[in-house]
Amino acid sequence: MIVQKFHSDKNNKIKTNTYLAYIGTLKRYSATVNDPELTKESIVLHLQLLKKAGYKPSVINFDFERLSAEYLSRAKDDLAERKKELKKIKNVFYTKNLNSDYSVKSIDEEDIQKLIDHCPVRLSIIIETLVTTGLRISELLSIRMGDEEKLMSDADVTFFSIVGKGNKYRRVFILNEILERIKSVFKGKNFLFESMYQNKMNPNYITREINKHSGKLIGKNIHAHTLRHSFITLSIKNGVPIDAISRAVGHASVSFTLSKYSHNVYTPEMAKILFKGKK
Repeated sequence: MIVQKFHSDKNNKIKTNTYLAYIGTLKRYSATVNDPELTKESIVLHLQLLKKAGYKPSVINFDFERLSAEYLSRAKDDLAERKKELKKIKNVFYTKNLNSDYSVKSIDEEDIQKLIDHCPVRLSIIIETLVTTGLRISELLSIRMGDEEKLMSDADVTFFSIVGKGNKYRRVFILNEILERIKSVFKGKNFLFESMYQNKMNPNYITREINKHSGKLIGKNIHAHTLRHSFITLSIKNGVPIDAISRAVGHASVSFTLSKYSHNVYTPEMAKILFKGKK
């Protein structure tokens, strides 16, 4: 079985937040091709079958990335040749999907409030903090006690230093009213959010809990990242400048934020007549 052959993340699942998604690649590959040798032909066949079955471009892209990494890791003296082969495959199957609408992955204020009101208190506070900061779950759980930037903080908010995706540094703030509840409930010694046993919390566990409770409470099995999408979408809806939002969430560029979240359509209601035609 190819599940037994793969090694990239299998023995390091604590070190990566993509472990569960990686297992999904293994299951899909086993269900389609299941060639333990993992050849360029088996990769192509797998991607063809995913496309035929109607899988989203994001799934096809992810499987390509994971299978490619494994294919290259098995190279002996043919690494350069394998890279050329993968480049050809990528040109056929990989979808950049730059104009996909991430705002559709959001949930509305009513659903968010229902989760906050009815989830267990620890999970409720995590949800509230995610949706009011736009942080990734890994970023949130990595905030250490003492990371406050005291010179920037005031009576209403506390700023924190965050090292996000791509080791990019940025500042975020948490409302002091929420922060007081976090400290009271979690009583963290090293991290702002810690388990009952005073350990750093596992992001995959939090995502599973959000998924489980959201399915029961709002009929939608959402993930922790859904709350980040919701923060951005609601901020745009509330008129927050797009460049401010982009910097707050640590996007690579303002154009990325615009392409993923700002999908306004010009409607007749927007076309206000300012002039009278000559008769």
